[in-house]
Amino acid sequence: MHAPFVRLSVHLVLDALGGGARPQVLAATGATPAALYADLTAAANRAQIPAGLRVFALDEYWRAPPEHPASFAAYLRARVGRPLQLAVDALGTPDTAAHATPDACARDYAERLREARGAATGDRGSRAQRARGVRRAGAGAPGTHPLGRASDVDRGREPSRSPRAGAARGPRAGVVDQRCPVTALLAHPSCDLVVDPAAWPWEVGEGGELIPGGP
Repeated sequence: MHAPFVRLSVHLVLDALGGGARPQVLAATGATPAALYADLTAAANRAQIPAGLRVFALDEYWRAPPEHPASFAAYLRARVGRPLQLAVDALGTPDTAAHATPDACARDYAERLREARGAATGDRGSRAQRARGVRRAGAGAPGTHPLGRASDVDRGREPSRSPRAGAARGPRAGVVDQRCPVTALLAHPSCDLVVDPAAWPWEVGEGGELIPGGP
C-alpha cells in the first residue's frame, strides 16, 4: 500500500527541492513511511538533494525533550540526519517538554522556523502537486491540518480529527502527542513542503494506480 505512495512522494519531493535555494521539508510523525526517508537518502547519495536541506518534524511522540533517545528528534537524527549527512541544526522538532502550553510551544516552534528560513516564502506549489496531497505550507484552508484545527489548539483543546485521518495513521496514532500545536504551523509559509499520507487525497489501487478519494 505504501510503496506506490513512497515512489510518487519521492519524485514530488525531489521536484520541489529543486525549486529553491534553501529547501525545507516538514516530516509528519508516525505517518510518513520510513521507506520515504530511505529513498530520499538514496537520492541524496545521487546528489539529487541540494545542500542546505532542512527537515522539520510536525509533532512529537510524547512529551520528551529532544535529546531523549526515545524522542522523534532522536529518530530524525539517526534515521534521517545521519544518512542524509545533515547538520545538527538542519533538523527541527517542536520542544514539547520545554513548553507547558500548546500555544507557547507553537510560538517557539514558529520562531525557530522563521529563523531557519531567514524570511517567509510564498506558496510556490503547483495546483497539481496540491491535488496529489503534497501540501505546501499555506496551501488549502488557513490553519488546517489532518491532526485537527488551529482553533482547537489555540484554545488548549485536543485537536479534532476525521475518522479517515485516524485510519490512515494506523494503531500507532495513539502514541502521538496531540497536544503539540502542529496545526498552527501550516498557516505559516516558512517551509516548502509537507508530506503526510494522512493528508493524501487519493487511494492507491493494487496495481499502483491512483483512485480519487479524500477526507
